[in-house]
Amino acid sequence: MFFNFERFYITSLGIVFGAFPFLLLGVVVATAIQLYGKKEWFALLTRSHPILSHLYIALFGLFIPVCECGNIPIIKKLMIRGFSLSHAVTYLLAAPIVNPVTIFTTYQVFSDYPGLVAFRIVGGLILSIIIGMSFIAIGNPRQFLVPSLKREIELDEESNNSHSGHGHNHKNKIEEFSSHFIVELVETFKYLFVGSIIAAFVQTAVPREFFVQIGSNPLLSLLVMILFAFVIAVCSNVDAFIALSFSNVFSNASLLGFLVFGPMMDIKTVSMLRSIFTNKFIAMLTAMIFTGTIVLVYCYYLVNLIGIV
Repeated sequence: MFFNFERFYITSLGIVFGAFPFLLLGVVVATAIQLYGKKEWFALLTRSHPILSHLYIALFGLFIPVCECGNIPIIKKLMIRGFSLSHAVTYLLAAPIVNPVTIFTTYQVFSDYPGLVAFRIVGGLILSIIIGMSFIAIGNPRQFLVPSLKREIELDEESNNSHSGHGHNHKNKIEEFSSHFIVELVETFKYLFVGSIIAAFVQTAVPREFFVQIGSNPLLSLLVMILFAFVIAVCSNVDAFIALSFSNVFSNASLLGFLVFGPMMDIKTVSMLRSIFTNKFIAMLTAMIFTGTIVLVYCYYLVNLIGIV
């Protein structure tokens, strides 16, 4: 089979343009956090009981309708503003699943399967908290951050320690916001672009029938749908519609794997996370998400077997 460049071109543009509005919103929120967010505000959330603080952070996504790509610049700024590694990971994994658009579209598409909807939203939320809290005991969390982010955090700490209290006039604030916004948008967009190119190439080079053929085997269907979620890199706000198109081939348990793993980690997200975390950490986090998704899907299978949902 020859490589279809036209399909590759259209697919890559579709991924970029589909993600860009949410990336744009994410950068706006991230810039606002950087310029106007006070560490004391975030400390109110992060210094409470560990379980409650991670729950609060996980529920942040309810108020920000941004998918996974738009959340990358947000967590970067949140870490500069004092978020720990565990809180940042919790927000990263939970926000794309619990954001209001994702909840609405999932319910609309799978309203006949309330158990599937509940396991995606509530189960995904719990899984995010568990994975996030597993990093509390890490002795030196900054070892997992890229050097540029370490420097930004250190500079922010130095700036807070030597803050003179002088304000800026309205014009300077607008200029400062614009400057930060452009820098962050360019920095983040290049990772989105690279991730979209990779995702489009995989989708074009590997026929969709390949996934369907292997996925027809019940033993492999879950793994295939997780792999498909990783390579297709579709926004969490619309991935329920993609899952629905496979409902006549795959079981609901396999579709749940797609709906949980995809928003937490895909090719596009991996590329964008490289602006924050080391490759070693991204690989470790991906393995944890994969394992957690398998366990969650198995729980869903057992609940269905018993006949509770």
